[in-house]
Amino acid sequence: MDCRLITFLVLCFGLCAANDIGNVIYELKSLKERVNKLETLTENLLNGHVKRLDPSYPNVAFDAVLSKNYVHGEQDFVLKFDQVLTNVGNAYNSATGTFTAPLPGTYLFSWNIRSGYVSSIVAKLMVNGTPVQATHTDSSLDQSNGFEAHSSKTAILNLQQNDRVYIENFPQRGQIHSDANGHTGFVGTLLFQSE
Repeated sequence: MDCRLITFLVLCFGLCAANDIGNVIYELKSLKERVNKLETLTENLLNGHVKRLDPSYPNVAFDAVLSKNYVHGEQDFVLKFDQVLTNVGNAYNSATGTFTAPLPGTYLFSWNIRSGYVSSIVAKLMVNGTPVQATHTDSSLDQSNGFEAHSSKTAILNLQQNDRVYIENFPQRGQIHSDANGHTGFVGTLLFQSE
């Protein structure tokens, strides 16, 4: 075989092998970067879960219901859910009907309203005096059957420390029904704390 042909073939093979080795090195570097990112993400997630299992991590949750019926007045008023079933962190005040955020974070709130016969009830979720969401319960649509109606709503809110959250009744007509069984209630919990 001609020496030039052999040299040419060796050079071609060497270039192809070098190109393949370069590609392999590039892919290995790329995989290493991805593994490092996944390790960091996994560590951050685990730290978050471990932090929540730590007894010093702040726990905030409340569940309160009305123990009696309310009759509408002529003006807005705060519903005072007076029967407190749970109040972890003591952030809910049954005397005022107000939840005060003990720390900044993302919170979940839910409320349900049961209206009396021939009643129309609007209940607004308020944050620092500003309406955020509302429910409308109306049992007046079918007055012949005299049924009661229910409505409920859930909200997820980003709050700052000392933000005040409560349910305000908008004057309509009729009664809000409840009793010790908790037909009308208000709950909230801290989902996660802001850093």
